[in-house]
This record gives sequence, C-alpha cells and structure tokens, in this order.
Amino acid sequence: MLMDKRILLTLALGAMSQVFTHAWEPKGDKIKTVWTEQVTPENVWQSYPRPQLQRAEWINLNGLWKYAVTDQNTPRKNVSFEGEILVPFAIESSLSGVQKTFLPTDKLWYQREFTLDPSWKNKSAILHFGAVDYECQVWVNNRLVGTHKGGNNPFSFDITKYLKKSGPQTVSYTHLRAHETRHDLVCRLLLEKNKQPQKMDFIHISELTIQEENWNAVFC
Repeated sequence: MLMDKRILLTLALGAMSQVFTHAWEPKGDKIKTVWTEQVTPENVWQSYPRPQLQRAEWINLNGLWKYAVTDQNTPRKNVSFEGEILVPFAIESSLSGVQKTFLPTDKLWYQREFTLDPSWKNKSAILHFGAVDYECQVWVNNRLVGTHKGGNNPFSFDITKYLKKSGPQTVSYTHLRAHETRHDLVCRLLLEKNKQPQKMDFIHISELTIQEENWNAVFC
C-alpha cells in the first residue's frame, strides 16, 4: 500500500512583501467584540480548514493582501492597488482594515506573493478556495489559471505548470457579486415600501488553500 504523501498549504491567506504607507488596523467602532483587538495579520484564522485531514506540511496565507476596487470594465493591466486588506474578512467589515462599500457594479482585485519550500519540487500544487461570492478569475504569476461561478461552494485549480522553479510566486484573483434579477429588485422595492425586513447583500471569503500532492499516492 502506498503511503499518503499529500502536503497541504492553506492559503486560508501571511505577510505581504510590499508595505503601504498606513499599517493595518481595524476600521470604525461598530460590531466589535472583546476579541477584536487580539486580531493581527500574523495570527488571523490559523486553523487548518479540514482538521480531520490535516497534512504534515501546509502554508496558511490568511493575512494581508494588496487590493483594489474598480468598475467591472477595467482591464487587469490598468489596476492600481490602493492598499492592503486583511483576508479572510469582507471589504465592508472593520477587521478587513478597509471598511468600504462594495457595489454590484464593482470588481474587487486581490494580490499577494508566497514562496514554496524547495522540498516541494516536482510535486503537484493545487490551489483551493473555500468560497468566493460570486464570480472570480484566478492568476498565478500573471497567467490566467481559471474562472469559477458560485458563491457558496469550494473549488480548486491545479497550478503546478504555472509555478516558477524558485523565488516568490504571485497569486491574484478578482471578485464579482451576482447581479440582482428584475424580480429581486421588485421584491426589494416592495419590501422597502411596506417596511418589511429587507434582503441584505454580503460577501464571505472563508479560506484559500494550496494543496501539494504526489499523484502516485493513494488515500481514503
């Protein structure tokens, strides 16, 4: 029986190489708890996403990413990053360090660098997303890896062929919310007119993981 040599990197998301003018800190003073001040870019969400399947080696990439908000027609080459956002918190949240309104007509860009240990050479790397609401595109080292639609389900890409042999690797992705349908818009207007509980938009980025594995391994 072959031993399971699967190695997992949790991009549940470490520190950025580029430093912006303002250091990260929570924004505003709403919906805070006694634990808010304990959150830092170094300790944010360090738990393995699947504890029962935890591998011996993995990288957690929760932390600071560069971000930019543009309209949906802005090409990638014209994106200018505005600052840093603490992942996995939504851009509207205090703990993201940004606390900006994100509209259905906006596009949110993320980018950061990570480095693979030399011991992972010649092994396959899988990039995992816990969820991105609703539509996203993913690049590794400036090459488009793939796209995904669906705000609640996890997805992954084999990024092995997109990785450089050594040095920093760059991963970036975009996020688009689903558009309201005409029916949804009418329902919302009616609810507002009748002062009933309104529907609310939200974004949740739970985790991002990289998984490295030997394809000749078997596992249950």
